[in-house]
Amino acid sequence: MSRWSLIAPILLMASAAVAMRGGWSPAGGASPALTHRLVVPQVARDNAVAAAEFEACHAAAPVVALLVDPALSSSVRPGLRQFELDLCADGFTVFERRADFANPAEVRGYLTDLRARTGNNLRGAILIGNIPHAYQWVTLISANPSIPSTSEEVISFQYYADLDGVFSTSPSYQSPGSHPYSFDQHTGNVDWEIWIGVLPLYKGNTSATIDALNRFLAKNHSYRTGGYTLPRAFLQVDEHLKATTIAESDQILAALRTGLYAWTPFSTSPGARIYFDSPPAGLSPAMGYADLAAGVADFTDLDAHGYWGASGQLTIQKVETTPVKTVFLWSNGCATGDLDHSDNFLSSVLYSPTSTVLVAKGTTNDSGGMGNNTNGFFGHNVATSMSVNKSFGQAIVDHVNVPLLPGWANIREFLFASAVVLGDPTLRLR
Repeated sequence: MSRWSLIAPILLMASAAVAMRGGWSPAGGASPALTHRLVVPQVARDNAVAAAEFEACHAAAPVVALLVDPALSSSVRPGLRQFELDLCADGFTVFERRADFANPAEVRGYLTDLRARTGNNLRGAILIGNIPHAYQWVTLISANPSIPSTSEEVISFQYYADLDGVFSTSPSYQSPGSHPYSFDQHTGNVDWEIWIGVLPLYKGNTSATIDALNRFLAKNHSYRTGGYTLPRAFLQVDEHLKATTIAESDQILAALRTGLYAWTPFSTSPGARIYFDSPPAGLSPAMGYADLAAGVADFTDLDAHGYWGASGQLTIQKVETTPVKTVFLWSNGCATGDLDHSDNFLSSVLYSPTSTVLVAKGTTNDSGGMGNNTNGFFGHNVATSMSVNKSFGQAIVDHVNVPLLPGWANIREFLFASAVVLGDPTLRLR
């Protein structure tokens, strides 16, 4: 299916009904506010294997929950302990919960209860290992007559992000994938209370996951303590757009820098590097991927068709063997984070020994973007929030909780249910 052009107004209007900038392919009572202090309960830490839940460290009101697969806990304990200390140093109180959650409802119930017990100060949760996930049945309603509407079942981490909305099933709904926790209705207050990050199983293998998590935790600590030398800059690689003349190239570049669908203010910064197919201007996506391997920017946006095995020209094999040198990676390709495939592109981006990525956004099925709201394009909104020192996760929540514009609003579930963030959403620009 063809990519929506950024330079054709009629297609810009039509794109409002699809995942813009994406690609297509086959209870307890509330406790008082937490006060600022840093306490590391060493005994509780040393006895972590025996504790179902413990406060790993106490720093300030914002709370982060780490839900840890017991099969991984002891093998990643030193790195996980350091991660918790780093989060506390960054101003978060950290709760760790190790449990074999039986189903998504148990996970959601725990997060809801923890939020209430911490005075609604829970900001987000990171799911580590084999934590169950729910599904949603979503529909793309296209305003373009050449594109038929389509419906599909997607993994939904929105089920954990919206803790007071209502997820339910209509009387006739049956999960196409026979998933017991699959919903076709999302009603009530549909805003997100928290962000969700996932450190998933790697290639479906426990041993490989342990190695990958230990690598990830080590590089996370390195970044937080000044071990990364990547510059504060923006890199965008767009495989959809092609210019055949200098005039077209200039028009596309201007649109990507300052237009309606630009990642402003990232895209207007002096160090921004933007690539697309423009032989007249000497630009190409290959040059952008070379820059990604060279480490020219800490935030990278990839615009390409995708599926579980690749984002455009970048395949699992390539990211497993070629350096991926950035910190924040945003993939607008379809299904690059489809965790129903144990081997998937976004997990390889996060866990590859050749990668410095610490947080990566993708989707679990055929959606790439997150729509335009009353503040503008999702890329602009994320860049704006992060530019004022908000975390990656909070920047996404900021966008989600502002009403979408007409055209996008009627496919809200299609856009948001499929969103997935792998890695550490607490990270900010440095």
